[in-house]
Amino acid sequence: MKEVILNEYDQKKIIYLEYEKKLRDLIFSLIKENGINIHGIESRVKDRNSLSKKIDSKEDKYTGLDKITDTLGLRVITYFEDDVDTIANIVKTQFHVDENNSCDKRNKNSDSFGYSSLHYIIKLTEPRASLPEYSRFNEINFEIQIRSILQHAWAEIEHDIGYKSAIEIPVDMRRKFSRIAGLLELADIEFIRIKEEIKKYTIEVKEQIKSQNLNLFIDNISLKEFLQEDKIVYEIEQHFMIITKAITVEYTDERYIAKRINQLSFFGIDTIEKLKESLESRKEIIKTLGEKWLSMHEKRWESVTSGISIFYLCFVLACEKEDLQYVQEYFNFGKLSKKPELPKVLFDLYNKIV
Repeated sequence: MKEVILNEYDQKKIIYLEYEKKLRDLIFSLIKENGINIHGIESRVKDRNSLSKKIDSKEDKYTGLDKITDTLGLRVITYFEDDVDTIANIVKTQFHVDENNSCDKRNKNSDSFGYSSLHYIIKLTEPRASLPEYSRFNEINFEIQIRSILQHAWAEIEHDIGYKSAIEIPVDMRRKFSRIAGLLELADIEFIRIKEEIKKYTIEVKEQIKSQNLNLFIDNISLKEFLQEDKIVYEIEQHFMIITKAITVEYTDERYIAKRINQLSFFGIDTIEKLKESLESRKEIIKTLGEKWLSMHEKRWESVTSGISIFYLCFVLACEKEDLQYVQEYFNFGKLSKKPELPKVLFDLYNKIV
């Protein structure tokens, strides 16, 4: 029977490889549609040698390739432990789960240790199973593992060490393993708590900015919300959209926001209130200086980056001191350019305008 199964594997391996790619794309798409960020998806089709060893280890259990449920396997690695159950629910609604062969290894037995994952054996259900792109795969079972990144880290280290259960470990080492597993579990819980606190803080900041309660320290969240809600920011962005003939405003990512926060810190602007006052009192010179600066650099603009108002505000603040060395210090602090002549170019341009 072993040779029969291996021969069947040889004939169908290409189908498994095709299915592997389709499943990765499908599962990633389903997760994304539900607004969940994940660390990644891993997948593999067992090689012939591994399959042969599996058959040897469980003689008389397998009567065909379709009885081996993990020939094709995928692993979803989440950032947060609570997303494991969320993704599990997505899987249950989109696929048929073989409950008899599936298991939640997070529920540990007394003779086990560590920090394990959720394992499902699943296959396609209607109507997807009848679609032309999936119909040739609809009888193939596959395994999906879902685990947090900390669970994944534990599993990788556990695999490298080579122990599978507590009874294999010398007694004096068991407490150390248990302590590490406990720390990882606690870390997962704390990360979830931090995530929820960030959500709550974001809602509070949004409400305060809308109500013009701007005595907020500038951070990634408060600055991003301010850029999306403030009328002065909108006015300046629209000005730059017109002069650059851009089509849209591109909202900034975390790295861009971090740069703006760093640049504002050079001038001691550490609250949204201070930032608002600085923009309001300088909006016309920001528009003029930005327009003149952009006219010196030929570039085709498809979008204006949200935060461009802060970029040119900082240029104005640097030049207001009427000290070229101060402008150079700002350029060096913000790592704005490797061209040593640009601070003087900016300084001269500003003085022509004012």
